[in-house]
Amino acid sequence: MTPASKLYGYRDRSDEAELMELVQASLCFRSVKELREFGRFVLAYANEIDKEKAGDHEDFFADEYDDRMITVSLIDS
Repeated sequence: MTPASKLYGYRDRSDEAELMELVQASLCFRSVKELREFGRFVLAYANEIDKEKAGDHEDFFADEYDDRMITVSLIDS
C-alpha cells in the first residue's frame, strides 16, 4: 500500500525545536504572483524527479530576506 502524503513542521525556530507530523497546514502567500512562483517551483521539482536528476528534497523560499521555507520531497517507499 502506498503511504499517504504527510505534513511536517516545527513549532518555532529554536535549535531545540523538534520536527513533528502535522494533521493540517495552511500555505498563505502574499500575492498571486508568489503563489504562481510556488506552483512553478513544485512543477519544476516534479519534472526533475521524472528525469531522475532531483535531490531528495528542495526548499522554497518566498523571498531572499525571509528564512521561512517550504520543503518538498517524496516519501521513501
